[in-house]
Amino acid sequence: EQRFYQRLGELIRKRRKGRDLTQQGIAELFGLNRTTVVNIEKGRQRISVHQLVILAGHLGCATEELIPPMEEMQDLSDVLQEKAPDDRARSFVSEIAAASKQSS
Repeated sequence: EQRFYQRLGELIRKRRKGRDLTQQGIAELFGLNRTTVVNIEKGRQRISVHQLVILAGHLGCATEELIPPMEEMQDLSDVLQEKAPDDRARSFVSEIAAASKQSS
């Protein structure tokens, strides 16, 4: 989840800079402070869907262009592996992931 918001922020920052907009300028469009925009761009603060749609319009792009492609995101089984409390749980997650990939 954190990686998603970091990548989203990177894409927002790239588009903002491409349009020669400042963080302060974006903040003023939304009635936010610059620190909030900084935190969104760093992935530390979430942006609501309706704000993302409005932001995309101000950045001159489709909303979908700001959403990170799923192939860039960590595989769910990797996330579960990291959070598994022990080897037995990690093994179980691996088995489920393998079965899921075979069925798709």
